[in-house]
Amino acid sequence: MIDSLCENVYKMTIKWNEEHFIRENPEIVMLCTPKTYCEIRKEMSDRIQYERELREYGIPILTIIGIRVPVVIRNDMPKNVEYQLMFRKDYERLEQEEMYKKLLAMFD
Repeated sequence: MIDSLCENVYKMTIKWNEEHFIRENPEIVMLCTPKTYCEIRKEMSDRIQYERELREYGIPILTIIGIRVPVVIRNDMPKNVEYQLMFRKDYERLEQEEMYKKLLAMFD
C-alpha cells in the first residue's frame, strides 16, 4: 500500500506541474479510513513521515515523498477504498457540497 500511495502522489505532482507550469508542491488532501491511517503510521519509512497534527481539528499531516499531505480520517469511505487523494480545490468543493446537503436537510 505504501508503494502505491507514493506512486499516486508522484503522479498527482506530475499532473499538477503540467497544468500549472509552476514548480511548486501541489496541495493534496488524503481521505482515508481510521484502519488505513493506522496501517500507514505503522509502515512509516524514508518516503512517508509523520509531520504533526492540527490538534484543534484532529487532522494529522504526513510528508509523502517530500510533499505535505493533510489526512482527513473518515468513517464513511466506500468499502473497497483504502484511501482517496485529491487536490485542495476538489476537496473544498466536496466539503461545500456536503455543507449544502446539510443545510437543505435542516430547512426542508
